[in-house]
Amino acid sequence: QKHGGSIPAKFEGEAGMTLELESYSRLNGVVCVFADPVKSDRDFKLEVSSDGRNWVDSEAVPAIQGKVIRVDLKKLKLQTRFVRLLRDGDKWESTIVGFYVYGRPVREK
Repeated sequence: QKHGGSIPAKFEGEAGMTLELESYSRLNGVVCVFADPVKSDRDFKLEVSSDGRNWVDSEAVPAIQGKVIRVDLKKLKLQTRFVRLLRDGDKWESTIVGFYVYGRPVREK
């Protein structure tokens, strides 16, 4: 599903972006695109949840390259309904212009 717009991003503490998928899905990867190059001085992490309340670290390592963060999830075989990208710190970041989650819908557990 696609929704337009951009998100001004200020990460304070452990904050970030949360997305509810249209259906329960098996994830292949996540791509987050910023308006400006991403600083690599603090860690990002990707978490998943089936209910939007109980979160699990995906254990995947986000790769930062310029304005793009990529998270390869193919080998992890994650099935979920909610995805969130978190970052530690209190500095201003660039505006998020795209947050893409790739995968295939599956039957809910």
